[in-house]
Amino acid sequence: MWILNSIFEVHISKLNIMNVIKRDGRKETFDERKIKNAIEKCYIANEEHPDEELINNIISIIKSAEKDYTVEEIQDIIIDNLDDIDIEKAYCDYRIKRNKIRDFKLNQKFYNSVTELVDRKQNEASKENSNKDATQIHVIRDLIAGETSRKLYNELIMPEKLRELHEKGVLHVHDTDYRLQQNETNCELSDLDNALNYGTVMNGKFIEPPKSLRTACTVASQIITAVSSSTYGGQTITMSHLAKFVKISKEKITKKMAKLGINDSKVVEALLQDEIKDSIQTLLYQLNTISCTNGQSPFITLFLYLDEKPEYKNETLMLCKEVIKQRIEGMKSPSGHIISPTFPKLVVCLTDKMFIEGTPDYEFAKLCAKCVTKRMVPDFISEKNMKALKEGCVIPPMGCRSILHPWKDKNGNYQVYGRNNVGVISINLPYLALESKTIEEFYSKLEDMIDYVSKTQKSIYDVIVDSPVDIAPILYIYGVLDRAKSGTKIKDVIGNRKCSVSIGYMGIAECVERFGIHYNTKEGHDLGISIIKHMFDRANYNKEKYDIALSLYGTPAESLTTKFAKALKVFPIISHVNDRTYITNSYHIPVETEIDAFSKMDFESEFQKYSTGGCISYVEVPDVRNNPEAIFELMKHIYDVMVYCEINTTSCSICYNCGFEGEIELSEDGTHCTCPNCGCTDPSKLHVVLRSCGYLGEYSLGTSIGRAGDIVHRVKHL
Repeated sequence: MWILNSIFEVHISKLNIMNVIKRDGRKETFDERKIKNAIEKCYIANEEHPDEELINNIISIIKSAEKDYTVEEIQDIIIDNLDDIDIEKAYCDYRIKRNKIRDFKLNQKFYNSVTELVDRKQNEASKENSNKDATQIHVIRDLIAGETSRKLYNELIMPEKLRELHEKGVLHVHDTDYRLQQNETNCELSDLDNALNYGTVMNGKFIEPPKSLRTACTVASQIITAVSSSTYGGQTITMSHLAKFVKISKEKITKKMAKLGINDSKVVEALLQDEIKDSIQTLLYQLNTISCTNGQSPFITLFLYLDEKPEYKNETLMLCKEVIKQRIEGMKSPSGHIISPTFPKLVVCLTDKMFIEGTPDYEFAKLCAKCVTKRMVPDFISEKNMKALKEGCVIPPMGCRSILHPWKDKNGNYQVYGRNNVGVISINLPYLALESKTIEEFYSKLEDMIDYVSKTQKSIYDVIVDSPVDIAPILYIYGVLDRAKSGTKIKDVIGNRKCSVSIGYMGIAECVERFGIHYNTKEGHDLGISIIKHMFDRANYNKEKYDIALSLYGTPAESLTTKFAKALKVFPIISHVNDRTYITNSYHIPVETEIDAFSKMDFESEFQKYSTGGCISYVEVPDVRNNPEAIFELMKHIYDVMVYCEINTTSCSICYNCGFEGEIELSEDGTHCTCPNCGCTDPSKLHVVLRSCGYLGEYSLGTSIGRAGDIVHRVKHL
């Protein structure tokens, strides 16, 4: 009988096995020893002998329920049944301590990152943007805020599937450190013309239309800073929007001289030139010294297009020449050495007139070539090819490379400025290729991913446009994008496909190589074009489906190239696919490929026709300070075949130790630099300026492992 009863009791206990629901949702068999040990520790901490009867009673209460308990519910029962206030308090303290330990383990990466930033140690966060000096208080504060915002966005807002793909490295949601504020947008073409001519408001103060070029340049710098503090991307202004104020200043000077009895036009021109010089110097000084809320100088591009406003052609030329002259002169470092400023980025629109000798445009083009040899800027777009791609419009890049689509206002007129982009999600193309056994399977996965990103971008867009314009008045109320009334929804300003929505991509070259074809061949080129055309067609399909201006965007990956390359390591290693610390940007020929500059441009030019939401090609050249003619020849070819291209020179760096100017040598692993003249390796004495992505960066501030590998392996194309 005793045996039968024992068997019966065991059988019943098995039927009523109790589970504990862990915090992550997993179930674990209830273990009373854990409860007993935890309570006994509280008695011992208070130097009391454990009350075994009370402990067993609490365990019985927990076990008596015919259900599974969560960890929190069990802890609440324990606290409710502890009759000793001191022991109850000790258990509460124990509970808090365990929660802190658990939280630290779950969020160790976050805490480590913040601690490293506070201690001014380089990490992934500090290397994400090479133009942020993570040793400075205001930058550290911004990076810590960014890490906190990123964590909250990832945990509270980002959809589970999107977070999984983002963390896995299949795709990348850009700027998650800013996306906690879900109504913040990305890049813009600021309508400086509107903001200056009709006045604007900043910090609740109305700024009247300027009465001189000097004032216009000062106000422009303040507008640029205010815009940068209201968005998280780059912005562009055009110099032609300041040209009107050259005329205003000239009229003002002429009247002033007349009152003094001076009617000499040469005197007026000389005084006007002085004002132009001082005004541009003020603008450039302020853009390099003002810090916005994201911990750096405004990410700003100046667009230099002589024919943008024909009625102000001469005034625009005067301004653009002065910008180039002052960039050639450079700026001084704290040590007094002349250095190459990284901002503002300069983009010149090449026209056919620039290659006709004897014209002012030709002389300006020659000046631009000289500037490239010494300062690696300006970059160039082709008026001819841009117009062919954009329905007769010349649309400058926003910030680095994001380029808008043609768009007409309600009156049927094309509008270029006063428009923006709402953000980017990029796809790791080689990841999809390595997952696929055939090119057909890859195309299927690619279409599915384009569909998913399009749907996700539509959801993000809907949240942004549902916000009131009052969230960023400088953008939507006071002229930069529009002059909407307070309370208006953002959709009424940027809806109807006025703004762009970007689908980024990286690694077309690796995709081609994954299928056993060398990229730098006709067969490789054709397969690459087929890949980008598949993306282009699917993006256009979804553009109509969701009624938002989706377009392809050649991602400017800095730290992202490291992340995407790491993600590929889960697959068997294939040469030229996933065997490096980086992957190739957008449609580019891999950096280590031996190819001449003209052939490289020819190879990449067709890809630009499909990457309509943003792209940039580049050619690497050696130190050509004594050979501006070589740059001029490249400029001609850019005009003929490219939409947008930059020329990377090696003459922008300087050694403070010996005064050497030119190419500073990078170690094979990209961890340090060496002056070829004196052997100095002290990073504080080496001002190394290189092209990080679409903009210049100071290498000495640190860069990601992948981007360093990319830079080290770049070959010269000239």
